Amino acid sequence: MFGQYNWGYPAVLKNALDTVFAEWNHKPVATLIYGNHTMQADIAIRMVINGLRMRQLATNIATPVPASNDPATVAQTLHPFAPLVPLMAAEFKSLL
Repeated sequence: MFGQYNWGYPAVLKNALDTVFAEWNHKPVATLIYGNHTMQADIAIRMVINGLRMRQLATNIATPVPASNDPATVAQTLHPFAPLVPLMAAEFKSLL
């Protein structure tokens, strides 16, 4: 899960992915992106994931930033995506 930064991914995430390249090579990965321009961030991270030879799951989540960061508002924002979590887990297990 990562928040977008200038319509892309944060530098610390890119550094982390570069660091675990050998361990995560050809492993399945899913994304949960939150921000107000999630499409651009999704495109950017997909290129990195593909370049690092990770296998992106078909099920991924992109959601806007909630109006408030209090736990109830965040939970309400993420609640519609809850049914996708078991799908992601099943897809992940099938690719291992």
